Amino acid sequence: MEDRRKRNRIIRQRIAILGFTTGALSTLVIVLLFVGISKLFAQAGIESGTNANDAYSTSGALLTPEPIKPSEYPKAEGLLRLVNWDNPTDGTRPPNLVLAKAVLGDEIVLQNNETSIDYEAGVALSRMCRAAVADGIQKYVLTSGYRSVDYQKTLWENRLAQDPDYGKDPFTSPVKVMPGNMSEHATGLAVDILNMEHKNANDEYGESMAGLWLAHNAHKYGFILRYPKDKQHITGVIYEPWHFRYVGEEAAEEIYSKGICLEEYLGKERK
Repeated sequence: MEDRRKRNRIIRQRIAILGFTTGALSTLVIVLLFVGISKLFAQAGIESGTNANDAYSTSGALLTPEPIKPSEYPKAEGLLRLVNWDNPTDGTRPPNLVLAKAVLGDEIVLQNNETSIDYEAGVALSRMCRAAVADGIQKYVLTSGYRSVDYQKTLWENRLAQDPDYGKDPFTSPVKVMPGNMSEHATGLAVDILNMEHKNANDEYGESMAGLWLAHNAHKYGFILRYPKDKQHITGVIYEPWHFRYVGEEAAEEIYSKGICLEEYLGKERK
């Protein structure tokens, strides 16, 4: 009986990764749904163990978005504000910051009770985490939200002390730590999210149940995987399956469906 329950839980989680809610479904329906999805994956040439980034590589449509005319690119402002190597922030504290604990409840674990986040992003994060828990995913852990430029500068200088050449050519050798005024954590719209079952910020997180659920569902709540594996030459940042950026649901849906990164969406990638 215990093995059957464990098997059913795993099937529910795998279905949830693809965006289905299984709470009200019977075991028979769940199994039939899972088998049907598996057959669809097989017909598409996607193995059941394929992770989110590999699925993008399998589907040509996701990697070949229709070209956007320069006049049609969204403006890099508001929720779409771009902070990267070419677009540093002036360090002004965002106006809509709140303590994360003011908008988040027991649906997520806070690593630091003093963490701040943009209010709208926080509300969306709460909704997303509640949906994940309902789908059988263990609670997420918010490890980082807003960071001041001064704090980020300290992280950067500590990394340079270990390697003076760190970040000299990020588009060839992408980094994990950004300079003080070039980290989008300064916007309050970026969050680092790990999980109670996987607390290490590494590539393996992206292949875990928690990481896959985020990769397939975050866009429904206005978040994007900010630093995809196949966009490191554009972002200058390593693949970070734990780092998500709030851009609003409309933009997130388009970025996800086209398999592009924020720089491409805004027409701000290096030529």
